[in-house]
Amino acid sequence: MTLMGVRSVVEAARSQHDFELALKREARFAEQARRDRILLATFTSEEDIKFVRDDRLAALNSTIMITQEKLAELQLQQADLEAQAQSRVDTKQPVPAVVREGVERLSASVSILKASLTSSQSEKRTLKKAFAADLGRYRHLKAQ
Repeated sequence: MTLMGVRSVVEAARSQHDFELALKREARFAEQARRDRILLATFTSEEDIKFVRDDRLAALNSTIMITQEKLAELQLQQADLEAQAQSRVDTKQPVPAVVREGVERLSASVSILKASLTSSQSEKRTLKKAFAADLGRYRHLKAQ
């Protein structure tokens, strides 16, 4: 009697597990079908996908370039203020508060721009991967 009861529980658990897996699989298929419909409704050709990709990459590249230029400018300003501060220290003169505060402010700005640059570069990699996947999926759907 005990063996029969255990077997029923195991089969029920396995069935529940299988049922949950099937639900997840159906949800993935439904989501893929939804994405496929959007992809086909949004783009009429591979060239459309490439155009949008290139446009978005150009915008990101512009943002990256502007951020790099601003970062270089701030780093030069920071190096100049740090040199001024070091010059005062070397001659045993007090470093003016405005110089200290300027170094701190520029240091914070440099950190923010570096983080922004890293984020933009990461976004660029993600965008390239997403468009490559979309282009591959679009080709697959059109070939069917």
